Amino acid sequence: MAGSRTGLELLGVSVCTVGALILLAAPSELAYEVVQWLKMGIWPHIRFGDLWMRIGGSRPDIGWNGIQTIVIWVFNWPASLTFIAAGLVISFFGRRLEA
Repeated sequence: MAGSRTGLELLGVSVCTVGALILLAAPSELAYEVVQWLKMGIWPHIRFGDLWMRIGGSRPDIGWNGIQTIVIWVFNWPASLTFIAAGLVISFFGRRLEA
């Protein structure tokens, strides 16, 4: 059938969609910070780790020290930067599956 997609291509489209939604979270989170700054007069530094804990996540404990260091480093990033990075990486992998 002409125009039909394979399962891998559909998976790629789905992964790209998830990446795009995560990318959309970055300006939303940044807008929230701006509103809080306008209300309180100080910039609320929201780290990804703080946001992760607020939504019920627990701090991952990886058995490998090198990977644990990377996880802690990412958890200390600003939430908006983490959303941008994660969205781009996930979208990239989705595009690779699609091709």
